[in-house]
Amino acid sequence: METLFLVAGTVLSASGQAMAAQEQSRAARFEQEQLKRDEQIQRTAAAQEEARRREELTSQLGTMQSIRAGRGVGMSSPTGMAILTDVASEGTRDAKQAGLNYLLKADSSRMSASMAGQKAKYTLLGGYMDAGATLAGGGYKLMRGV
Repeated sequence: METLFLVAGTVLSASGQAMAAQEQSRAARFEQEQLKRDEQIQRTAAAQEEARRREELTSQLGTMQSIRAGRGVGMSSPTGMAILTDVASEGTRDAKQAGLNYLLKADSSRMSASMAGQKAKYTLLGGYMDAGATLAGGGYKLMRGV
Protein backbone atom coordinates (compact mmCIF):
# COMPACT_ATOMS: atom_id res chain seq x y z
CA MET A 1 0.00 0.00 0.00
CA GLU A 2 2.87 2.36 0.80
CA THR A 3 4.26 1.70 -2.66
CA LEU A 4 1.00 2.76 -4.26
CA PHE A 5 0.94 6.00 -2.28
CA LEU A 6 4.59 6.68 -3.15
CA VAL A 7 3.96 6.15 -6.86
CA ALA A 8 0.74 8.20 -6.83
CA GLY A 9 2.32 11.03 -4.85
CA THR A 10 5.37 11.13 -7.09
CA VAL A 11 3.31 11.14 -10.28
CA LEU A 12 0.93 13.80 -8.98
CA SER A 13 3.78 15.99 -7.80
CA ALA A 14 5.60 15.69 -11.14
CA SER A 15 2.36 16.41 -13.04
CA GLY A 16 1.72 19.48 -10.91
CA GLN A 17 5.23 20.77 -11.56
CA ALA A 18 4.81 20.29 -15.31
CA MET A 19 1.40 22.00 -15.30
CA ALA A 20 2.70 24.94 -13.26
CA ALA A 21 5.61 25.32 -15.67
CA GLN A 22 3.23 25.32 -18.64
CA GLU A 23 1.08 28.04 -17.08
CA GLN A 24 4.09 30.17 -16.18
CA SER A 25 5.37 29.75 -19.72
CA ARG A 26 1.99 30.81 -21.15
CA ALA A 27 1.99 33.88 -18.92
CA ALA A 28 5.48 34.82 -20.10
CA ARG A 29 4.43 34.34 -23.75
CA PHE A 30 1.44 36.61 -23.14
CA GLU A 31 3.76 39.21 -21.61
CA GLN A 32 6.03 38.87 -24.62
CA GLU A 33 3.14 39.54 -27.03
CA GLN A 34 2.03 42.57 -24.99
CA LEU A 35 5.55 43.98 -25.08
CA LYS A 36 5.81 43.41 -28.84
CA ARG A 37 2.57 45.35 -29.31
CA ASP A 38 3.92 48.09 -27.05
CA GLU A 39 7.05 48.26 -29.20
CA GLN A 40 4.94 48.81 -32.32
CA ILE A 41 2.82 51.44 -30.58
CA GLN A 42 5.96 53.31 -29.53
CA ARG A 43 7.42 53.15 -33.05
CA THR A 44 4.19 54.55 -34.48
CA ALA A 45 4.13 57.26 -31.80
CA ALA A 46 7.72 58.17 -32.69
CA ALA A 47 6.84 58.72 -36.34
CA GLN A 48 3.69 60.64 -35.47
CA GLU A 49 5.43 62.90 -32.93
CA GLU A 50 8.27 63.69 -35.28
CA ALA A 51 5.82 64.49 -38.10
CA ARG A 52 3.74 66.69 -35.78
CA ARG A 53 6.81 68.63 -34.66
CA ARG A 54 7.93 69.12 -38.26
CA GLU A 55 4.48 70.45 -39.18
CA GLU A 56 4.70 72.90 -36.26
CA LEU A 57 8.13 73.99 -37.44
CA THR A 58 6.90 74.55 -40.98
CA SER A 59 4.01 76.59 -39.62
CA GLN A 60 6.32 78.68 -37.42
CA LEU A 61 8.68 79.38 -40.30
CA GLY A 62 5.75 80.35 -42.52
CA THR A 63 4.44 82.69 -39.84
CA MET A 64 7.85 84.30 -39.45
CA GLN A 65 8.14 84.86 -43.19
CA SER A 66 4.61 86.28 -43.34
CA ILE A 67 5.35 88.74 -40.55
CA ARG A 68 8.58 89.81 -42.24
CA ALA A 69 6.84 90.26 -45.58
CA GLY A 70 3.99 92.17 -43.95
CA ARG A 71 6.45 94.61 -42.41
CA GLY A 72 8.28 95.07 -45.68
CA VAL A 73 11.48 93.43 -44.45
CA GLY A 74 13.53 91.86 -47.22
CA MET A 75 13.18 88.07 -47.39
CA SER A 76 16.84 87.56 -48.18
CA SER A 77 18.50 89.77 -45.57
CA PRO A 78 21.45 88.03 -43.88
CA THR A 79 20.02 88.52 -40.39
CA GLY A 80 16.60 87.22 -41.40
CA MET A 81 18.10 84.20 -43.13
CA ALA A 82 20.29 83.46 -40.08
CA ILE A 83 17.27 83.59 -37.79
CA LEU A 84 15.24 81.30 -40.08
CA THR A 85 18.17 78.89 -40.34
CA ASP A 86 18.61 78.80 -36.55
CA VAL A 87 14.90 78.26 -35.94
CA ALA A 88 14.79 75.54 -38.60
CA SER A 89 17.87 73.78 -37.16
CA GLU A 90 16.55 73.89 -33.62
CA GLY A 91 13.10 72.72 -34.68
CA THR A 92 14.52 69.86 -36.72
CA ARG A 93 16.71 68.80 -33.81
CA ASP A 94 13.73 68.92 -31.43
CA ALA A 95 11.60 66.85 -33.80
CA LYS A 96 14.30 64.20 -34.11
CA GLN A 97 14.83 64.12 -30.34
CA ALA A 98 11.10 63.68 -29.72
CA GLY A 99 11.05 60.75 -32.14
CA LEU A 100 14.17 59.24 -30.56
CA ASN A 101 12.59 59.35 -27.11
CA TYR A 102 9.76 57.15 -28.35
CA LEU A 103 12.20 54.88 -30.18
CA LEU A 104 14.14 54.36 -26.95
CA LYS A 105 10.91 53.24 -25.28
CA ALA A 106 10.23 50.95 -28.24
CA ASP A 107 13.69 49.43 -27.96
CA SER A 108 13.18 48.86 -24.25
CA SER A 109 9.92 47.06 -25.00
CA ARG A 110 11.66 44.97 -27.68
CA MET A 111 14.36 43.89 -25.24
CA SER A 112 11.79 43.14 -22.54
CA ALA A 113 9.79 41.08 -25.02
CA SER A 114 12.90 39.10 -25.87
CA MET A 115 13.55 38.45 -22.18
CA ALA A 116 9.93 37.37 -21.66
CA GLY A 117 10.34 34.90 -24.52
CA GLN A 118 13.45 33.48 -22.90
CA LYS A 119 11.61 33.29 -19.58
CA ALA A 120 8.78 31.35 -21.23
CA LYS A 121 11.21 28.91 -22.77
CA TYR A 122 13.33 28.30 -19.71
CA THR A 123 10.44 28.24 -17.25
CA LEU A 124 8.94 25.38 -19.20
CA LEU A 125 12.27 23.57 -19.45
CA GLY A 126 12.96 24.07 -15.74
CA GLY A 127 9.51 22.80 -14.80
CA TYR A 128 9.97 19.67 -16.86
CA MET A 129 13.36 19.12 -15.30
CA ASP A 130 11.85 19.51 -11.81
CA ALA A 131 9.14 17.03 -12.74
CA GLY A 132 11.78 14.62 -14.02
CA ALA A 133 13.76 15.00 -10.81
CA THR A 134 10.62 14.29 -8.77
CA LEU A 135 9.96 11.13 -10.81
CA ALA A 136 13.57 10.03 -10.48
CA GLY A 137 13.50 10.65 -6.72
CA GLY A 138 10.28 8.67 -6.40
CA GLY A 139 11.77 5.85 -8.46
CA TYR A 140 14.83 5.81 -6.25
CA LYS A 141 12.69 5.64 -3.09
CA LEU A 142 10.63 2.87 -4.64
CA MET A 143 13.75 0.84 -5.48
CA ARG A 144 15.08 1.29 -1.95
CA GLY A 145 11.79 0.17 -0.55
CA VAL A 146 11.23 3.37 1.42
